[in-house]
Amino acid sequence: MTSTRESTTVELRPFGDDDVAPAGLLLAARHRAHVRSQPLLAASGTAGVSDADPTAGVTEASRAAAHVAELWTAAGVNGWAAEGGDGLCGYLIGMPRRGAAWGPNMWVEAAGHAVTSTDLVAPLYARASESWVADGIVAHYAVVPAHDRTVLDEWAALGFGGQHVHGIRSVDPGLDPVPASGVEVRRARSDDADALAELDLVPAEHQSRSPVFSAAPVPDRAELRAEWATGWADERYPTFVAVRDGVVVGATTCCLLVESSMHLGPARPDGAAFLGFAAVLPAHRGHGVARSLIAAVLDWSRRQGCSSLVIDWRSTNRESSRTWRALGFSETFRRLHRHVAY
Repeated sequence: MTSTRESTTVELRPFGDDDVAPAGLLLAARHRAHVRSQPLLAASGTAGVSDADPTAGVTEASRAAAHVAELWTAAGVNGWAAEGGDGLCGYLIGMPRRGAAWGPNMWVEAAGHAVTSTDLVAPLYARASESWVADGIVAHYAVVPAHDRTVLDEWAALGFGGQHVHGIRSVDPGLDPVPASGVEVRRARSDDADALAELDLVPAEHQSRSPVFSAAPVPDRAELRAEWATGWADERYPTFVAVRDGVVVGATTCCLLVESSMHLGPARPDGAAFLGFAAVLPAHRGHGVARSLIAAVLDWSRRQGCSSLVIDWRSTNRESSRTWRALGFSETFRRLHRHVAY
């Protein structure tokens, strides 16, 4: 699907409503290749059954087309299509995301692009980004399958660098990390609000500094305390705390992935849980606190009937990268970023 080749005549034109269904076919084909590399994504709505099953292909394509249609009907969307002699051979759809931290932005989401040849990545992005930059939209993001080195290389050649990683792991109990001795993990309670507010600041403060340089503002401790005063009890987003020597030193919050706005389209496996927040006080790292918290989240995920647990982290947060990989998470997608200014 991603081999570089000399193209026959290809027409680049604006994406239109009639392109949604054929774009779904391209996305379904891309995702089938992805699933062969990462089977836990098999239930992401566009793949998961044998390529030889003709009815499965219809279902995959229709669900993939639904992902494309959802993007295409969003406000402020912009897209380009590549058409060859056999029909649509590539597309790219950009859509803006709200939030000052993203800058004047355009996002190419996981369902927002697919090509039959890597030769098409650059010309599709060139056509789309020309109008974006002309309109002052200089912060560009792309969510790209992590398994496909040739496509990642094409985006890198266009000036995109890594910013974020999506990961996944099985909840198979035989693969659980072993909880550490001396670390008690329990559900959060009302008297944990102060400790939870302190822990909530840990990743925010860390990521505001070098080498992450996150643009997200560091939240106010008092505001966090007020949120945790009731937030600890939300059953949709259960929070677990880790206790050492009677002191809360770590915490994590999880949920069913369907409750989250993250990991959309092909990046959203059916029956997955989502690890949305995790933090350990710096002085207590290296004692198995994170390992113990993840074991509790995996147990909760199984009790909800989930088959996988997904997560995401900043690729420039090297501590997170080492921790989550050591705890069994493997990459599924990479969020790439380019800021056009110089």
